[in-house]
Amino acid sequence: MDKNKQTIRRTERASVTVETSLILFLFMMFFICMMYFYIILNLEIKIQTALEQTADTQAAYAAVSNYHDGKGSFSYIQCGLDQAFAKANVIRLTGKNYLDNSWIKGGSGGLSFLKSSFLKDGVTLSLVVSYKIKIPFFSVPDINIEQRAYRRVWYGEDTSNLKKVKNKQDTVYITESGVVYHLYEDCDYIDVKLRAVKGTEVSSLRNVDGSLYYPCESCKPDIKGTVYITSYGTRYHQSQECSAVEKHPIQISVDDTGNRDLCSKCEKKAEMEDG
Repeated sequence: MDKNKQTIRRTERASVTVETSLILFLFMMFFICMMYFYIILNLEIKIQTALEQTADTQAAYAAVSNYHDGKGSFSYIQCGLDQAFAKANVIRLTGKNYLDNSWIKGGSGGLSFLKSSFLKDGVTLSLVVSYKIKIPFFSVPDINIEQRAYRRVWYGEDTSNLKKVKNKQDTVYITESGVVYHLYEDCDYIDVKLRAVKGTEVSSLRNVDGSLYYPCESCKPDIKGTVYITSYGTRYHQSQECSAVEKHPIQISVDDTGNRDLCSKCEKKAEMEDG
């Protein structure tokens, strides 16, 4: 009987040891996962803070300059409204060494701003940074992360003057996704004119604001053939029918514009016509 009791006690002790080891292992895995989560979250917070500050800076540049120097429009590059400035500023604010030693695949060079857009509708600034997280331990697939910051550029227009411009005509034009309204159907922001160019030459071309052209995310053009670009856009397209460039302006009553602001280009054109 004594031998049986000793055997049972040894079995119970062994069972307790196994359970304790299992619990300790699970606790350690939980702690490691939480540590990974904190590292990634801290990285995202730092980048988002830099992204917001960069958006503030670019919106301020646009508002102060108003794109006008007495002779014509400032270029986007002069105003800091391009992807290169955004990326450089986010890296500077976040810290290049920090990013290069982080889990971002490619370090600071792994930040992509290709999805960003600058005043396509005349007033909206959209900064989008995307990157991949590569966890250095275990066989975990890369984690795709995308962060955004939006700003509406304030030009300081006199509200009474806007009302005066609005009341000159009964109907105006809007687009389905636009946040401004237009006085003219042929406004460059809604009457998009495409021109065909060789895909192999698009890297050397610039739009009227001096910005580079990047591949459209919607139609994913092949540079081996013909691509299409616009004078004010920053994307080149595979087809003239690409949904990213089709605006389809809608004519509405001026009283139905709601909270939409007047397109800055249309306002300038109206002021020039007034003499």
